[in-house]
Amino acid sequence: MRKKWLAWLLTVSFITMASAALAGVPPSILNGTNWTFTGIQFTAEGNATSTPSVFWGPDIESLAPNDNPVSTTQTNGLGNSSVSDVTVWNFAGTSFTDTSAGAVDFAENATKWFGDEVAFSDDPGNLTDDNWDGNSAYKGLDGVVRLANATQSVDNTTDYFNYYFITNEDQSLFAGLGRSPIDCTATAFLDGPSMGVLFQNQTITNNTTFGSSTWYYYAYGADGDGAGDGVAYLGSLTFDDGACKLYKFDTSETTGSAVTTETSFNSTVSDGYVEVTTTGTEEIKLFTKANLSKNGKILSGFALDSTNQLLYAIALKDASVLASTDFDDDSKTFVGIGQGFSSATNATAQGRIGKFLLKDSEVTDGNATFVGFNATFGDNEGADLSMADMDEMTWSVATSSSLGGVTHGNATLLDSDDNYFAHFLGRKVGDVVAGIWVAAGTSNSTTAYGAAGDRTLGLQIMTDLGFVVPPATATSTADVNTILSSFGTLASGVEVNVPTAVDISNIPSDASAVLNKSSDDLVSQFGLSSGQAVTNLTSFVAALSGTPAAGELTIFERTIDGAQVHGKTPNTLGTYTKLYTAARDAISGGSAAQTANSTKAFTYNPGTSTLAEGQYWLSFEGTPSYFIPANFSLNQAFDYTLYFTIANNGVYDADTSTATITDPSGFVSGTTSSSTSSDSDSDGGCVFNPAAAWSIEFLLLLIAPAAFLVRRRMKK
Repeated sequence: MRKKWLAWLLTVSFITMASAALAGVPPSILNGTNWTFTGIQFTAEGNATSTPSVFWGPDIESLAPNDNPVSTTQTNGLGNSSVSDVTVWNFAGTSFTDTSAGAVDFAENATKWFGDEVAFSDDPGNLTDDNWDGNSAYKGLDGVVRLANATQSVDNTTDYFNYYFITNEDQSLFAGLGRSPIDCTATAFLDGPSMGVLFQNQTITNNTTFGSSTWYYYAYGADGDGAGDGVAYLGSLTFDDGACKLYKFDTSETTGSAVTTETSFNSTVSDGYVEVTTTGTEEIKLFTKANLSKNGKILSGFALDSTNQLLYAIALKDASVLASTDFDDDSKTFVGIGQGFSSATNATAQGRIGKFLLKDSEVTDGNATFVGFNATFGDNEGADLSMADMDEMTWSVATSSSLGGVTHGNATLLDSDDNYFAHFLGRKVGDVVAGIWVAAGTSNSTTAYGAAGDRTLGLQIMTDLGFVVPPATATSTADVNTILSSFGTLASGVEVNVPTAVDISNIPSDASAVLNKSSDDLVSQFGLSSGQAVTNLTSFVAALSGTPAAGELTIFERTIDGAQVHGKTPNTLGTYTKLYTAARDAISGGSAAQTANSTKAFTYNPGTSTLAEGQYWLSFEGTPSYFIPANFSLNQAFDYTLYFTIANNGVYDADTSTATITDPSGFVSGTTSSSTSSDSDSDGGCVFNPAAAWSIEFLLLLIAPAAFLVRRRMKK
């Protein structure tokens, strides 16, 4: 491992430059779409006035502008009518929402979406800064979208609500962690953490919706039995025959056990959601209300029954057992809620959010953070923030573990000294992983808690780290000239037009409509295969300068946060693709007619072939003269610029006029991008064009990553 690290250090030191934090933007899919929001929340031990509770919002509108949401007058955030969009239930089954005491108001303009922002020192309020290195007072994570009060102050002193969402690669699911509950029944921060899942749902018509599939069930909550109040279930459900298999962990017990009394269940469909209750002597409520995701692969809901048991539950359709290949060389983000609970009315809880990247089953240096919101006896405001550096921990995925007759993937997390830290028992569907987190202590057992007195237990959801790319802008004249010079003779005779303006607001309705559609809807609309995903769309109208002729080339750009694509290659980001949202007539002297709802891929050109329309490539941010091969491993130490070319009235231009270019485009994953380069130089370096000059600024920047990494190693 040390030799690999040294080789990587030398490579990165030679070719890279320091990264500046990029201002994040909320994903465009959040703009004007409806979502379901379900979860569970706990209270601090010192707060005897509030009990654990569950919440459910079946049809909440999300509104987020395409630009950076800095004005409270913009329609933005969750909610389109009133706080009743989200209902909260406590142990007694009483529903309540108390906005006057600090609850989140989901009315228009009451909340706002934010992307990456600078974190506050010595305060857990803001986790969306990508500059946190595990040592400074600033606390941040990459790839997080934040929902917050629209009226929060800049200095965070009046902000009592923040919800942090991770999202998967196709942005079909957002799993979030809140520092305080949806309903603050007392003053700000006087409650513990909450965890919720947000997705677009489809209407469940009847039990045939679920078919003959096996749904793998994971639930966590509080069972109201006093001391040691945490409880978790994992197992399987088949709706065609009403059969179930369940296994239970309880923090009041020293081992888990199969629930042998409950082998069947009844399910009732009402108002588009499903209710599930076992039929044995215990009659466990598995779902009181559960919604089905738009892609039909995930059930998410809550359970509340007369035995004082509260559960948040998630079920994955025909989910696969975990394998080491699901994690190695891939960045993961996670949220979870758990730990033991001291009593039904005064619970102790912790919410967790973090990310990690594995290489040969080891968590790699400089790319792992673990942040927890604690709600413990000494912290009745739930505002303490605990952090752990996950570097050099080992994540080992066993083949499987059978509990209660159901096989689950079994991943063991070892600390840097190879001591048992925890087990994760779960499965995955697509890039969404769900399961139960069980403390391992000194024992490598999946049925026991390990160390005496350690009753840590919880639910965790993981996804591949999704990346969010801001809308396109026109490349500046200076950078265009640098690019042309760097291409050298490969750009001979190419005429480039630099637009006078790029408008992302006043665009054709068909080009605008695709921005907030789900990946599944876009795959269907454009006739793509079921295994593909469409993300990070941009639509704009560019006004060209002068009197442009047909065929004049325009270069556009989009910034990519290196921390969000760490470990990926340009190839694995997906293929940059033109989406023809409307039919277009043939243009005399230009391109042929275009068919509505069709696509055309751009070609990856890392500076090795003639510059032409319909090409794209990545460069290091601020250095347009350097090009990155399609299979080069991207790194969090720096950010990137995506460049792409469109010719006026060319095949990639959706506009028939001679003075504008209209472009809906984005990434289509699930395919390997074509490249004009053989890429036979493997992933060991970048293309340094001989025509490009080596500036002193660039030479100085080469040193920065080495210094950063050496400091990381010395900190050990």
